[in-house]
Amino acid sequence: MRKFLAFAAVLFCSGILLFAEGVQEQQSDETLVKVTAVTVDDGGNYMIDTLRQDGGRVIYIASPETTESEIALSDIADGDYLMVKDSGIMTMSLPPQMPCTAIRDVTAAVNSGLISFNAAEAENMPAVEIAIGNVSADNLDAAFSYSYGYLSMEGLMANNMYPRGGYFARGVLDASDLGNTEPLLSAQEMSDTITQFMNDVYNAGLPTDYGEIIASEEAIRALARPESLEDKFGYSYGYFTIINLLYGGLQVEAPEFAAGLLTALYGAEPLFTDEEMTGFIDAYIQKLQEEYAAWLEELAANNLQEAETYLEDNAAREGVTTLPSGVQIEYIYDDTEDGAVPTDTDTVTVDYTLSLIDGTVMDQGENVQFALSSLIPGFTEAVKNMSVGDTIRAYIPPELGYGEYGTQTIEPNSLLIFDITLNGVETPEA
Repeated sequence: MRKFLAFAAVLFCSGILLFAEGVQEQQSDETLVKVTAVTVDDGGNYMIDTLRQDGGRVIYIASPETTESEIALSDIADGDYLMVKDSGIMTMSLPPQMPCTAIRDVTAAVNSGLISFNAAEAENMPAVEIAIGNVSADNLDAAFSYSYGYLSMEGLMANNMYPRGGYFARGVLDASDLGNTEPLLSAQEMSDTITQFMNDVYNAGLPTDYGEIIASEEAIRALARPESLEDKFGYSYGYFTIINLLYGGLQVEAPEFAAGLLTALYGAEPLFTDEEMTGFIDAYIQKLQEEYAAWLEELAANNLQEAETYLEDNAAREGVTTLPSGVQIEYIYDDTEDGAVPTDTDTVTVDYTLSLIDGTVMDQGENVQFALSSLIPGFTEAVKNMSVGDTIRAYIPPELGYGEYGTQTIEPNSLLIFDITLNGVETPEA
């Protein structure tokens, strides 16, 4: 037994020596990392989340086409140790991402002690604290704004866009206070900056930089006028982001929106899961839809009441005739002696102006041809009470106009006022 143990010890030691002799030392262009997670994106790229010895995290992007590897990428797992070579181009996200050009597996060497790996510093890395906004799951507006900001920034980062966080947030805050806060840049400067950055930096494939971590509202509001292209772009993009949302009818809580986008950009711990954030967005959309439906219903009721009151008063005026349908017409110029009178199947040529009760002109045209059968009922009926050469003013009740739904530009249940001159009538051949 003693002889066997001695032989085994010699064999073990010689084996270690033989193994050590075959271990390739770390090259100057290699980085030793520990794998913490591996995922595969929709494009088949392996996203290898790693921990370096300095405590930093890097996500290496590898693929069979672009990465030379002595092991199958599909075999890389959590806990493995790798020597990696990268392209030298790092995104400034947290954690940063880098294309990986070569991989070799050194797990056995690290586990046996032949290669040392010590990442104790990672546990002492300070967490980024976002100190802006007041976000609570109980406040839907705030939770939505935070979630929308977070997911919007994730979308930018997925496209390798990492704007300067502090200035991006400052642009968001300034734009949300439009009219009360003087922007740091003029609208023209912002537009020119975005164009220049997209052409010279982003479209050129250069890495973008989120800059110094500025995560408190006090520090964000204290930022001076941006001078570098990157800072100007961050401010401009944040500013126009809010302007575009406002133009689209969506108003977010700016501090909470900024908190969400900074959380994503700086890699801070999010307040909610992705599922929770999606839920807040869905709930907010439903709230907007319900509010819009209620507003539309109230608007339609008010417009109908206004139209009915107007028509009732208008009917008592001298020169106004109320037709059986409720359409009212007033002859401005009556030339009934020789002019042809159109029927439902005719095509007419008219000059017209469409106005609302308040006098707002919504549409007009000269010598326009219409098939009477294709028009709103009130307009058709008014024209059928004209002869060529006549000019009338027609008052169309809502139900004979665009009705309770209106159009994109005309509110529901709006009274329509048409000034119409009938220039010609064409009767289809039998």
